[in-house]
Amino acid sequence: MRSPISHPGLPDTAPPDLRGLPTALEEVTPTLETVAAARRGLEGTTNEDGGDPSTHGDTRLLARHLSNYLAAVDLASRRPCRDVVDVGGGTGAFAHWAAGRLGADLTLVEPDDPVRVVASRAFPDAGLLPATDALATASSDLVTAMEVVEHIPPHEQPAFVRDLARLVRPGGLLVCSTPDETGYLGRWSGYAPHIGPLDHEGLRRLLIGATGGWPLQVWRLDGPVFRIGPLRRVGEPLANRVWGAVRAISPSAVERAVVRLGAAAGRRRPSAGAPGTQRIGAVRAYDQPEGPGTGLLAVARRPASAT
Repeated sequence: MRSPISHPGLPDTAPPDLRGLPTALEEVTPTLETVAAARRGLEGTTNEDGGDPSTHGDTRLLARHLSNYLAAVDLASRRPCRDVVDVGGGTGAFAHWAAGRLGADLTLVEPDDPVRVVASRAFPDAGLLPATDALATASSDLVTAMEVVEHIPPHEQPAFVRDLARLVRPGGLLVCSTPDETGYLGRWSGYAPHIGPLDHEGLRRLLIGATGGWPLQVWRLDGPVFRIGPLRRVGEPLANRVWGAVRAISPSAVERAVVRLGAAAGRRRPSAGAPGTQRIGAVRAYDQPEGPGTGLLAVARRPASAT
């Protein structure tokens, strides 16, 4: 294991408060229904690499993804936040909810063309771009990239994060999340699109280097939706390897399966107020490199004096 490098954290910044997760799940449900309606009649609009969390029908998976955005909202709301840029968030369902909570303008950056079609239907009020090139430097108070960096080859990750940092206004926040897969058998979930997995220290080093040393904190998210039990520790990597092998043989079959799962998500998705939701909502953030929680959330603040 690498020794952690010395670097200042975020001074006077309390961990994000995630106690409002059950309420957030209720609030985001209409947004998810809007996305489902926008997708109807469109073929090939589901990101088969899992880049569109709005297709998940399991409340636990939704809660896991939404926790990242809830944390970003809590942290960003401690100062004025006028604009949000979300990169790689699929149709932008959670980012749209987050921007609404903050009362901020939203720009969605999504490279997948068919997914952008759905986003344009669902959220005509949001800016929508295939890349960040057209966005001005230091133009956003909050820039998010949730569960994205692990989909990027390691040698390309520094440039990706540097470009995210370019967009942040002085005093603004850059928030990146990624799953910690070190608890799985072989220290990898086996999910083929995760070609650049990072542990706590790896994520920390990446953001320190890419931002040029901005004040930074990496929190570990823990709770029922962020735990790997003994069965999942072994079973998930094996199942994902089988899924990857099938996809290599017949990509079209996998795409059809994902589309069907996405279409069924609304029917299978339990109500946010269903029994057990309070347990699902028992998520907390804490500052420990090691621990049971598999969610990692890196938060960097651009110095107010930065130019």
